[in-house]
Amino acid sequence: MYCTQCSATYPPTAHFCDRCGCALVASSSSVPVASAVATSAPTSDLKGLRGWLIVVGFGLIVNLMYRLYLIFVDARIFAKGTAQRLNDPLSTFHILGYAAFLRFELLCNLALLVAILYAAILFFHESRGFPRFYVSLLISFPIYGALDYGLMWLGVAHASQRVQDALHDTLQNAEFAVARSALAAMIWGLYMLKSKRVKATFVN
Repeated sequence: MYCTQCSATYPPTAHFCDRCGCALVASSSSVPVASAVATSAPTSDLKGLRGWLIVVGFGLIVNLMYRLYLIFVDARIFAKGTAQRLNDPLSTFHILGYAAFLRFELLCNLALLVAILYAAILFFHESRGFPRFYVSLLISFPIYGALDYGLMWLGVAHASQRVQDALHDTLQNAEFAVARSALAAMIWGLYMLKSKRVKATFVN
């Protein structure tokens, strides 16, 4: 404790200055200690890969496996020659530019696979760079989905009625997928930017 008038110091049990009679105030050294005790407890409770961050980590792992599956499917289509047959103008199931579309899809999924893997590394290392990188990744999903849908729609629009009927449900599912990814990007993006747990956890 100390006096603000004459700067005399006293033990913590004193209340008034013996020299000038002014009320004593806590010394500056005791203020940070008290504030540290008050603030450290909530911060430590929020720190760690818990709460909604468990969902984020699970989503990264599932998305990683899903991209691997899509890459395998696209590569298999190329290996079997299906892409070449569908790209043939004389084919009954000809789809304009299908081979180019499939290459675009394969390259994008490879790029997303690398990005998701990198995001997972940042996540489990609790890196300070994870939140913003993850938000960028979330935004890339609906953008890629919209481009993928647009290219598919252009190819199907110039195909025969038989092909259009066969791929009607596929196009509709692609529309819903873009809408879902856009909604997820908005929700989880806001969580990453506003969450106290995110700010307390990703500090390395």
